[in-house]
Amino acid sequence: MTDEKKTNEATAEETQRTPTTVPNRVADDQRKTVRRVLRALFNESDGGQNVKALRDALFINSPVQAKEEANAILASLNAVDGTPTDARFNDKQRDGLKALLSELKYAPISPIGPYAQPDFRNRISQDALHFWRELLSKEPGEVEDFHLRISDYAADPGNPTRLQRVLETMRAYAPEGTWGQRHANALAAVNTRSSEFRGLAWYHFVSDIW
Repeated sequence: MTDEKKTNEATAEETQRTPTTVPNRVADDQRKTVRRVLRALFNESDGGQNVKALRDALFINSPVQAKEEANAILASLNAVDGTPTDARFNDKQRDGLKALLSELKYAPISPIGPYAQPDFRNRISQDALHFWRELLSKEPGEVEDFHLRISDYAADPGNPTRLQRVLETMRAYAPEGTWGQRHANALAAVNTRSSEFRGLAWYHFVSDIW
């Protein structure tokens, strides 16, 4: 093989690799950013004030203002050396957070009360904050295992063994919580049926897992 042919083939190979490797690296960096922002959002030390501020921003009547306010809060949670830094959340990711922080069906595992119930709207759950922060800090293997436990339970919610496997993990992450079937049901809903929450893309594949 001539040197020229080798060079042409190497160039062609590099051209083929670039469209896949570069976007994958960018996507991985963004997932890390999302996890970092969510860990800061679900930090128990502020008493859930960041959660409340973000939830309220997402419900501003003006869509443009809601986006601006939410992005400003997310940037503050992504601060680098004290300087707010754009977290680059898209519309689907903001919708995923809005769903978790407001919808009644996710209330058992939400860090804040359902928006449709004014009497409970601003209730902060320290147990839920602790649970999410722990989950977001886990290694990929642990997250995958928990995802499979939830998926198995969602496929057969009447199976007590599958329920206990989900609750076992929740109790390990946040022992102070009084976790039960309603929490497992909410996790099954957010994990297997919520396209909005999966749109956060904080872990692997948007269509498959969180």
